[in-house]
Amino acid sequence: MPIRKEKFERIKAAVLPIMAGLLIAQIISTAQVYLSNLRVLQTGMALNAAGYLTVPNEKVMAGLNGFGPAFFGGLFFTLTIGLFLTLAAFFCGRIAGQLKGTGRGIFMAALVLLLLWPIVSVNLDGFSPMTTLYFLMVPTVVFGLSALHRPQVQEEEGNRWGFLVHPVCLVLLGIIFYTQIEAKTYSRFRDEIMLSNRAGIGITNFYYQYTLYPAEVFKSPEQRMIRTVRLTLGDRTLDQNLDQIQDQIQDKTLKDRLEKVLARYDYLPLQNWRLVDLTLEISDKDLVGKTREGTVQLIPLTDFWENPKKSLEKMLAGTDRHQFFRSFTFLSLIAVTGLFFYLLLYIPAHLLFLFFLQGAKREMAAALFCLLAGAGLIFALKGLDRPVMDKEEIQQALLSEETEARIDALKAVAAKRLDLADFPAHVRLEKSPVLLVRYWLAKALGGRGSDATLPVLLRLLDDPQPTVRYNAAASLGKRKDRAAADPILNRLGNSNHWYVQLYLYKALKRIGWRQSPLG
Repeated sequence: MPIRKEKFERIKAAVLPIMAGLLIAQIISTAQVYLSNLRVLQTGMALNAAGYLTVPNEKVMAGLNGFGPAFFGGLFFTLTIGLFLTLAAFFCGRIAGQLKGTGRGIFMAALVLLLLWPIVSVNLDGFSPMTTLYFLMVPTVVFGLSALHRPQVQEEEGNRWGFLVHPVCLVLLGIIFYTQIEAKTYSRFRDEIMLSNRAGIGITNFYYQYTLYPAEVFKSPEQRMIRTVRLTLGDRTLDQNLDQIQDQIQDKTLKDRLEKVLARYDYLPLQNWRLVDLTLEISDKDLVGKTREGTVQLIPLTDFWENPKKSLEKMLAGTDRHQFFRSFTFLSLIAVTGLFFYLLLYIPAHLLFLFFLQGAKREMAAALFCLLAGAGLIFALKGLDRPVMDKEEIQQALLSEETEARIDALKAVAAKRLDLADFPAHVRLEKSPVLLVRYWLAKALGGRGSDATLPVLLRLLDDPQPTVRYNAAASLGKRKDRAAADPILNRLGNSNHWYVQLYLYKALKRIGWRQSPLG
C-alpha cells in the first residue's frame, strides 16, 4: 500500500470513531442542559412573580430557552465524560481488533460487565434517561467503529501493540492527577498560567460564562443556592386563613415565622408543587418534609426551631440522585486534564526524539517524557507558595514598575489579610491594564478593609473582566460591610453574567441581607 494512502487510512480509522463519539455526546449534553435550563427558567419566573430576588436574574433567564447556552454548556460534558468514554472505547476497540478466538470473547464479556456498572449506578435512585444515554450510546458506537474499521496496513510484529504505550502512560498520569490534584491546584493553574496570557484569559472567561448551565444538571436540592418550598397544613395550603393561628413565641403567626426562617436559609415559598424542592406539612407538633424524590422526614417543631438549618438539611438528605454522574464527570475532568498536558508535551517530545530514535522506541521515549513532565508540573503547582514579605517590602513592591513585583505584593497582602489602606501605592493599581494586577487587587481587598478602600472594591465590581468582578464580590462578602448592600443589589439586577451574580448573591448573604416576598 502506498505510504500516503496508508497514512490516510490510519488517520481515518482514528478520527472517524472519535468524532462520532464526541458528536453523540454533544447531542445528548445539549438536550440535557436545555431541559435543565427550562427547569431553571420556570422556577426563576415563579420566584420573580412571587417577588423574590433570583439568581440567575431576568437578563440571564431571557436566554435560558435558547440554543446557545444549551450547546456551549453541553460542551462541558462533551469534553469531560464524552471525551473520556470516547477515548476509552476507542482503545478498547483497537485492542479487541488485535485479539482472536477465545481471548476476544473473554475481553468482550469483561467490557459488557464493565459497562453495566455505570449504567446501573446512574439509575439506582431513579431512572435517568439522558445520563444513561452517555454510557450506552457513546461507548457502543465508538467501540464498534474502532474495532470494525481498523486501518488495512501492514504492521511489524514488534509494533503491533505499540499503540498501548500511550494509554498506559495516560492511565498512570491520570492516577497521579487523581491522587495529587486538589481544588487549589486548579486555582493555582488558573492564577499562574491561564490568566497570564490572552488565550488563557479567553478560555477562562468562556468557562465562567457557561459553567453554571451544566452544573445545574446534576446539582441536588441540597447543593443549590436557592431552593423552593411549599407550606401545607394537612391537605390545605397555608394561606391568610391561618394568620389567626398564633405561635407560642413572640405572638407571631406560624406562617410568618416559618417563612422568615425559611427565607433566612434560602428556602423560598412557592405554591406550584411541580416546581418545589420540598413540601413542608404542619402536622400537630411536627413538621413533615416531603421531597420530589419521594423521601419523607418527620421532625418535631421544637427541634426545628432549635436548629432550622440542620433540620432542613436532614429533610433534603437522600435527594442527591446524581452523585455517581457527578463523581464520574469529575473523574473524567481529571483524566481529560491529564490528556491535555500529555498532548501539549507529546508533540515537542516526539520531534525531539525523532533525531535519536526510531519506531516504537521513539514512541516509548516520548510517552515516558510526557508522563514524567506532567507529573512534575502537578507537583510544582502543589508546592507553589505565596510570596513572604514584610510591610516595607510590600510597599516597595507596590511602587515598583515591574508587574510581577506588584502581583507578588498583592498576593502577600491577600495571604496575610492586611488592610490595603496602609499601602497608599495601591490606589493606582485599579486602572492597571494587566488583568492579574486587578485580579489580585480584588482578592487583597478582602482582608481587614477600612472604609477608605471600599470605593475601590465597588469600582472593581464594574471591571470588564468577570474574574475581577466575582473576586471583588467575594471580597465584599468577607468584609461584611452593610454599606455595600445597595451597590451589590444594583449590580445584581444589572449583571448579565450568571457566575458573577452567584458571588454577588453570596456577598449579600454574608453581609446579612435576607430574602423577603418584596425582594
